[in-house]
Amino acid sequence: MATLLTKVSQFTSANYGGKIGICLIFNQNSPEILFLKADHAATGKYCTASPHGLSLWRRNGGRMDTAVIIVAAGRGTRAGGDAPKQWQLLAGQPVLAHTVARFEGVGRIIVVLHPEDMARGVALFGGSVVLCAGGQTRDASVRNALEMLEGSGVTRVLIHDGARPLVSPEVIEGVLSALDTHRAAAPALAVSDALWIGSNGAVTGTQDRTNLWRAQTPQGFDFDTILSAHRAHPGGAADDVEVVRAAGVGVAITPGSEDNLKITYPSDFARAERLLGA
Repeated sequence: MATLLTKVSQFTSANYGGKIGICLIFNQNSPEILFLKADHAATGKYCTASPHGLSLWRRNGGRMDTAVIIVAAGRGTRAGGDAPKQWQLLAGQPVLAHTVARFEGVGRIIVVLHPEDMARGVALFGGSVVLCAGGQTRDASVRNALEMLEGSGVTRVLIHDGARPLVSPEVIEGVLSALDTHRAAAPALAVSDALWIGSNGAVTGTQDRTNLWRAQTPQGFDFDTILSAHRAHPGGAADDVEVVRAAGVGVAITPGSEDNLKITYPSDFARAERLLGA
């Protein structure tokens, strides 16, 4: 396994920088890279290696028509601590481990990591998930994973924040069910609080909350639809709903949950631990 970690570190550090993004699949019982797909941004072409490894991957990992992309390539500085929030401990395990566990059995799982975190990802997950190197932005990271999935037989995909470790089966199933009749669906909660506009620590106005929603993840899509939308999008989107709507695709709203919090600030860890113990 030490040899494998060295290869991962050297490859990602040698090729990252907006030029090449990599996706790797590992055999849990063998220190060999089974499948690699590299994105050469300058040419838009993709190269693949080890078709046997890709074939093996297609035969495993839950539903073969569904993929789950868990985006965890950010640095999360607002959460404080000595490590990005997805790697900080929550009830004795990294936040990201809790998040991945919520999707076991849903489909094949792709975890998008910062290139510097790839070795850490291998150590945590072994061969139980697919690891994909992220890009410079969130939408670039998602696109890396989507491009890797092209031709894999996936017809629908869920895209989830790595820092949402408490998503419930009901929220996940709500999105999947909506995809039976919609090309895109995402959970949300209606805004119930009064909304203010502020500047320099003072209230400068109010905002009508009618028809306003708090977006959550996982956001679900027909695979071809979201891949095409990302390819056409100029970048800089806040989430994947923004990307697909820019392509003219409607998005169904499904029920969210107050417990499906995104860990953002130091106090969120304590709240998440309380919810895990409930």
